[in-house]
Amino acid sequence: MEMTKTINGCEVSISFKPQSEDIKDKVLWLILECFKSRINNYIINDQCNSLSHSK
Repeated sequence: MEMTKTINGCEVSISFKPQSEDIKDKVLWLILECFKSRINNYIINDQCNSLSHSK
């Protein structure tokens, strides 16, 4: 199964194997959460930089 979603203008695709072990699911979840946080931080920093340069 593959899932594709656009998050803040970035297309993210995730592929799931049919017989994933529990530990793999937990690792995948942690990676996704980290990636989500990094995207949000990048966008916030980019918006702050844009605001500070526009003044």
